[in-house]
Amino acid sequence: MIIENPKCLLEHPLSHAEFYSYPPEEVIRAIYKCFLDNEVFQNRFKMRAHLVETPIVMLDSTKVPEMKIGYDISVNNQISVEKAQILNDFIEADMSDGNKMRSVAMFIVHWAKTNKLLGGAYPDERLVVKFRFNSYIIIHLIIHFVQIASNKLILDTRKNPEDRVDRYNFDEVFRNYMDFFKQFCEYYLNFDYENVGIFGFKLIKKSELAEAENVKISPWMMVDPLHTTHNICYHVVPEGIKHFRSLLGTSLEKMNNPQFRMVDLLA
Repeated sequence: MIIENPKCLLEHPLSHAEFYSYPPEEVIRAIYKCFLDNEVFQNRFKMRAHLVETPIVMLDSTKVPEMKIGYDISVNNQISVEKAQILNDFIEADMSDGNKMRSVAMFIVHWAKTNKLLGGAYPDERLVVKFRFNSYIIIHLIIHFVQIASNKLILDTRKNPEDRVDRYNFDEVFRNYMDFFKQFCEYYLNFDYENVGIFGFKLIKKSELAEAENVKISPWMMVDPLHTTHNICYHVVPEGIKHFRSLLGTSLEKMNNPQFRMVDLLA
């Protein structure tokens, strides 16, 4: 096992076949130990390993702390590359003038951070209560909602990678940014979290979704379109759902104010 002699990764580099013959967790453990034993890395980075579903080593630069520069290292992680590509492809598939979907996605993630649903790297973005939301969940909430509002399947992971995302036009579905956000808030405020889960374009009873995709039932269920045995909302706590719905309700109230501006949603 390379974890017993992690420096073999540096002294005797593995071939491609040898490297991929080891479990990712074992390789990450070995890489992490090499970094911990390296004086240069000790001085330049705060380091930690997350041995989760996709094991990673996280390096946070200590040279310029206020810049919050960090690096994540993973191995044999093509699925994460594909996940990131799908999110990018979905945004790029919007044919609206100026690609409004890009602005919408950035705004909603920022809205979630300023309203303490998502945590961030900076001190004022730290959460007192961790609801276990993340930006990946937020983006897939947007993708699901756009498909519902458009009444068509836009993201189809059964197709080849280059054909997975159909083109759509934000301007043909929503009047403006406010119309999008109002419908988004109304949809998820009235969502039946207790009984149904999200699988791409579809809404499926939780019990049926759990059985069909071999995922565990949780307070909120949303299956990862590229990794269908992964319930990406599994760790979201009930208080997180409650806070999310409270934010949606508050945002709708703000939008009913005649003097409303989109920036008001960030306060």
